[in-house]
Amino acid sequence: MNPFARLCLFVSLVLASPFIHANPPIIGHQLSVRLDPQDERLEARDRLELPAGREDWTLVLHGALEVRVVEGEARLEPLGRLEHLARYRLRPLAPGPITLAYSGRIAHGLQSMDDGMGRERQWSLGFIGPDGVVLSGASGWYPRILDSLQRLSLEVEHPRGWSAVSQGAGPGDAVDAGRSRWVET
Repeated sequence: MNPFARLCLFVSLVLASPFIHANPPIIGHQLSVRLDPQDERLEARDRLELPAGREDWTLVLHGALEVRVVEGEARLEPLGRLEHLARYRLRPLAPGPITLAYSGRIAHGLQSMDDGMGRERQWSLGFIGPDGVVLSGASGWYPRILDSLQRLSLEVEHPRGWSAVSQGAGPGDAVDAGRSRWVET
């Protein structure tokens, strides 16, 4: 390897090393979600607990969802789009939790994916409808701060007879009443 290439590699590693070895921040989410499959809508509130020491945070949320700060002192500024996701800058103006409220429709159709040997399967970025609800982390159904770990408490109001499934401990004992609760620490 020539000396210039070695120098470039060394400088790259030195500059990147804080990011490679840094502990990602842990973001606390206390989510309260109402699913309305008949209207294909989601309404939610997310009480965010952000670690101290940063001036602002970049978050992503599905671009079809309208979002606003409803509790806590913070400013939320749109930054643009990243495919189906909207990017925002969240700037806390005082210490303490910040609650965002958001609502709208997530309606991505089913996509076929070749599974090899003449087989295919279907997937979706997310949808809410009378036949069911599928919302993965990639769908942008909750405000996700990039390059962070998530800790969550999730309460979902859904139609009676349905159940919400998430990661962590759940679904709680009110499923028959149209409520599911999940906790991930």
